[in-house]
Amino acid sequence: MFMTGCNDSKEASKDNFKAAINQYLGNSCFLVSDNRRGFPTSFAILPKEKTFLSMKDQWKRDAQVRYDALVELGFLKTEINAKKTEKTYYLTEAGQTAYTSEGRNSLSSDRVQAGVCVTRFEVDEVLRFTEPSAKNGYTVSKVSYSVSLAKDEQAKQEKLVETFPELGKVLSSPKGQSAILVLMNDQWVHEKSINQ
Repeated sequence: MFMTGCNDSKEASKDNFKAAINQYLGNSCFLVSDNRRGFPTSFAILPKEKTFLSMKDQWKRDAQVRYDALVELGFLKTEINAKKTEKTYYLTEAGQTAYTSEGRNSLSSDRVQAGVCVTRFEVDEVLRFTEPSAKNGYTVSKVSYSVSLAKDEQAKQEKLVETFPELGKVLSSPKGQSAILVLMNDQWVHEKSINQ
């Protein structure tokens, strides 16, 4: 089966770059941050007719819209108190599996934060790459690529894009993704994977 030789994984090719980026994307996700509130978390129920909101109340309303979407997707469940003044969000079993306190958004900020990993990405196509060159003692190449939701996640796409417009922008902008890949002794890796 392995007739192509031992050094193929070190070649600068679209297939090798696709594998390297997918390996990186597999360790991260589209993260809905909880701003380190944790779960369960509660919000005062704001009257629907209240149109003028303070910045704090607007943040709360926006957060609840996102959390309500996570309820529909099966990650959270809710409970309303007897006076109907407060709504509390709890992680479901699926939510407990998807929740992380050290999440990394694969297509935006790589900052570690807490939240629910609602979906994952994979590379559709490597569009182009630079000729490998030396930089800071490494051989590197800049790669442009398009992404889609991972195949087992695609059933959620319509609801996810409706709720999280930033995700829709990512999926409809194939030329917007790029990465620096670094040649190691045995294969190419995403630059952000080197020290992980």
